Amino acid sequence: MVYPIYRAERKEQFEQLLRADRRNAYYTEFLPADPDKADQDLRDVLVHGLMDEADKQQLSTLLQSGRSNSEIAYWLSRAYSGEIETLNLETGDIADYRTTAQGIELEVLDAEEKRLAMLYFPLDRGMNAPGTTVCRIPDFPFRDHGCLSGRQEQSAL
Repeated sequence: MVYPIYRAERKEQFEQLLRADRRNAYYTEFLPADPDKADQDLRDVLVHGLMDEADKQQLSTLLQSGRSNSEIAYWLSRAYSGEIETLNLETGDIADYRTTAQGIELEVLDAEEKRLAMLYFPLDRGMNAPGTTVCRIPDFPFRDHGCLSGRQEQSAL
């Protein structure tokens, strides 16, 4: 039996509709973040501040083994809880960041240390919970974009 398609959606709208219904979690847990929409300041903090080469390799292994976004968030929250650091961003701004088991708080300052933004990226509610798109992990170069096909059940981290 052929299922009729009555309407077509843009990719972004389709993913948003998928995430809006928790019954789709089996699939939405593996949707990667759009690198063009991922927060660049968070990416800088993760890649150039928090993570060393061993951590990047561990994250790469987790991604390649098919771990879900929630499992990756859990790993990040356990690995980096309690960090307080300052980092010069690629934009020339300064980022003061604090990490907890629940998320990453990021304060972005300009060269004169005037606050430009105060951001919070929760890690404890699951990476693709409705309304938490800001907290999805930036798309690292080693992320497998074909992870929806051939997914195997994995035990929790």
